[in-house]
Amino acid sequence: MSKTKLADQAIFVIISKFFEPISILALAMILTRRMDLSDYGTYQQVMLICITVSIFIAFGLPDSIYYFLPRSENKKRFLLRTLLLLNLLGIVTTIVIIAVRNPLGQWMNNPRLAELALIFGFYFIGLASYQMLDSTFLSLGKGKSLALVNVIFSALFFLFVSIPVFLGMPLKGILTSMLVYYFAQAIFLLGYILKLSGEIGSLRKGDNLREQLKYSAPIGGSRLSGTLARAVDRFVISFFYTPKEYAIYDRGAMQLPFVNIFAYTLGGILLPRYVEFYKEGKSEEVLKLWHESIRQVALIMFAIFSLCFFFAREVITALFTDTYLASSSIFKIYLLLLPTQITAYGSILRATKNTKHILYVTLMELTLNLSLSLILVKFMGPRGPAVATIITRFTGVSYYLVVIKNILKVDIKGVFPWRVLLKQFTLAFACGWLIYFLMAYQASGLGKLLLVGSAYAVIYIGFLKLLKMLTPRDEEIIKRWVTLKAVFGRA
Repeated sequence: MSKTKLADQAIFVIISKFFEPISILALAMILTRRMDLSDYGTYQQVMLICITVSIFIAFGLPDSIYYFLPRSENKKRFLLRTLLLLNLLGIVTTIVIIAVRNPLGQWMNNPRLAELALIFGFYFIGLASYQMLDSTFLSLGKGKSLALVNVIFSALFFLFVSIPVFLGMPLKGILTSMLVYYFAQAIFLLGYILKLSGEIGSLRKGDNLREQLKYSAPIGGSRLSGTLARAVDRFVISFFYTPKEYAIYDRGAMQLPFVNIFAYTLGGILLPRYVEFYKEGKSEEVLKLWHESIRQVALIMFAIFSLCFFFAREVITALFTDTYLASSSIFKIYLLLLPTQITAYGSILRATKNTKHILYVTLMELTLNLSLSLILVKFMGPRGPAVATIITRFTGVSYYLVVIKNILKVDIKGVFPWRVLLKQFTLAFACGWLIYFLMAYQASGLGKLLLVGSAYAVIYIGFLKLLKMLTPRDEEIIKRWVTLKAVFGRA
């Protein structure tokens, strides 16, 4: 695969993945306007439970597909066995959730969750298996197909939630509609796998299940502890505050539509090349490729950080109305996570078969974040868990860099493109300050956001070109997409 084709594949998937968080953000804008704080807080608590538990039951199996599928003699049988195993884990989880629904409602300071668990408890049957969609399609080289599927299901999710909302259905009706959606996802994936070439035969034959579980267990454990580490502040807020107060916090602690998409999608696509270079003993090539991906992602992430930091109040009120104005202080704290999310650190560790460190750092983050959140919430109120999350994440990133430094055998100065990142951040922040100074008294609400966003893009891109911070490679990719050659031309 040529470099340009690889870049095109990455951009196809990245662009398609915008639709999911954008649809979720659009839904949040609708729900915050049509639900009271208590109902919306309850809805967000349901989603918090579902996301966290679904990561737990996946057990890292979806990630193992990246490693084992290219080596599998019978890809259809391997994928079907993995799918059925995930479905089994989902069924067991459904039984457990329903059994503990009353204590769950009490622990999260919301008795309504006990009743609603009879609906969302069944989500996990579909959620467990569908997590293997990305790894399945990318491992089969179906990047464009994955992009289309992501767009379709993002649109369907929006419809399955928004239509019941506009029809005035209660929260139970909305959650029931979502149940249908999650089962549709699982059925689609099953149908796709069954259409692959090859005989199924006995699912016990072929690839070693024990080896797959051994590989995936550390990844699954790290994903769970990592998810809990990043969500522990929300659980702490749920425990100490009402659903209404949780709604305010949750809107401030939101993930922007662009966060993680660039770094993690690109990391997944580049993972096979990391593996190839490392096996050939070309650690310098791994480092070079990694640094280049960091540079490209940072150009976007630093700009998003700067723009949102200076106009946090406008972002929150434009998206969720003045009712959620108090969320802006939490939002500004949470924005400090963006500089740490310019790369998928775990990609290097997975490529070099050092996945145990992913588990170590996430367990450390979980412990540290929980401890700090419980302490700081008493002294700082709702802002405490947000600050704890920031401290924890920077500590975890520091650990990752030390481990990667040792693996690739470079010093701490060479493990990260520090100078390039400092230059990029300085430019992005300076452009944000300039726009804030020039437009602090211009317009308001959504109109102001559109104005400052357009002005920022023009100034930022202009300085990037003026300071020659765009490489010929960047301009080649931009040209291919501006002229639509990446879509309609030859690869």
